[in-house]
Amino acid sequence: MTYFAGVLLLLLTGIVVTSAQGRGKRGDRGRYSRSRQGNPGNQPNCTRSCECQACGDPHFTSCDGQRFSYQGNDGNNFMAEQCTGQKQFSIQFRTIPSNSNRRVINNVTVFLHRPYDATGSWPTKRVDIEATRDPDDAIVKINNAVTTLPDNVMSGNHLRAVLKIVDRDSFTKCVEVSTPWGLVVTACVAHFPYRCLFVSFPPVLGCGNICGQCANYNGYSADDCTHYNQKCWKDDDKNGNRG
Repeated sequence: MTYFAGVLLLLLTGIVVTSAQGRGKRGDRGRYSRSRQGNPGNQPNCTRSCECQACGDPHFTSCDGQRFSYQGNDGNNFMAEQCTGQKQFSIQFRTIPSNSNRRVINNVTVFLHRPYDATGSWPTKRVDIEATRDPDDAIVKINNAVTTLPDNVMSGNHLRAVLKIVDRDSFTKCVEVSTPWGLVVTACVAHFPYRCLFVSFPPVLGCGNICGQCANYNGYSADDCTHYNQKCWKDDDKNGNRG
C-alpha cells in the first residue's frame, strides 16, 4: 500500500467511525437521547429548575429553552412526567379548536403520586382545572369533586398541594397547584383564546428523566425535538400530529 493510499484509508475510516458515533439514537417513551455537540456523553446537567410552558395555539418552551409548536387533540396530551422509576407527578392537558382554526388548551389535569422524599403507600390525588363559558372563570376539582379556592389537597394530616388563585405575567385568575416538594403548575385557562400552562420543578424531580412536551430536561436545548417527524415525546399515538 502506498503512503497516500494509507492516508486516504485512515481518513475514510475516521469519517465512518465519527459518523456512527454521532448519530446516537432515540429512546422509547419520550426519552430523546441523541448525542450532540455540547452534550458530551449525554450526561444530564441541570443547573436550574425546569420551567416549561404552553401558550396560545399553543406554542411551547421546553425545560431547556427549546421552542416549538404542537396543536394537541381532544385526548390526553402529556405535558410532563417522569419517564422511569417512581413517578411523583403527571401533568396532562387537552385542547379544543379555537375561532382561528387552531387549538387552545381547554383543561389541565395534575396527578400527584408519592412525594419523592416519602416512604410507604400514598394514594394518588387528582386535580382538574377546566375552562368554562365564562372567560373569567374556571372549574377546579379535587378527585372529581368541585371545590372553591383557596383549598388544600390532603392525605390525612399530610399536605399534598396548595390550590389558589394567582396572577401570572399579564394573566389574572390563574389556578396554581403547588406542592411542598417543589412542583408548581399554573393553569391560565380562563383567558380564551390565549390560554397558557406553566410548569416548574427542581432538578431532584426529574433531571434527565422527563417525558412529555416539556422535553427531556437534561440541561441542553439542542437535543429537544422541534420537527413533527422526530418522535421524542411520550406516547405519540395519544399526542397526535405536531405542527
